[in-house]
Formats: sequence, structure tokens, C-alpha cells
Amino acid sequence: DDHLFMGWKDGDRLRPYGGLSGGERVFFDGALSAAMLKGSGQKILILEGGELDSSNLRDTLLKISQANPGAQVIVNCWFPVDVKDVPEGWKVVRL
Repeated sequence: DDHLFMGWKDGDRLRPYGGLSGGERVFFDGALSAAMLKGSGQKILILEGGELDSSNLRDTLLKISQANPGAQVIVNCWFPVDVKDVPEGWKVVRL
């Protein structure tokens, strides 16, 4: 609707979220999540991890938990996650 714009400001050009490439969305989502996690109160973070692969999953989960202790985090992945790739404190749920 006309009340909220979500997108990337590139100089004077505004690019809507729906028009970003997959790689641009990864950076945008990370920046948006970091901004939303600032301040006091309970935090919930939902990350679409479609751009991750199994080799980067563990590092990403570790960075998220170190940067946001106490936050409830849900990371959605398109690939089957091996429990050995998941750091302590994380739980794998398969749907």
C-alpha cells in the first residue's frame, strides 16, 4: 500500500524490495534484521536462509547467536539440515 516503502536507496534511486536480486536481498535482510534487533525488549528474528548452503549455515547461526543473545531466532532453509552442522543451543525442526 502507499503507507510504507520497503526497499533499497541507491543514491537518488529507490528500488522496491520485490525488485532486489537474491544477493541484494541477503544484504538488505541482514541490515533490516540488525536494525530491528536494536533497543530493549524481547526480540524475534526470522531469517529466510535460501541463499545459505550447508557449509555456511553453521557460521551464520553462530554469528546470529553471538550478536543477539537471548533472541528467539527462526532460520528457514530449503535443504535438509544435518544436526552436526547446527551449533549448541539451536534446534532443528523438519516440516
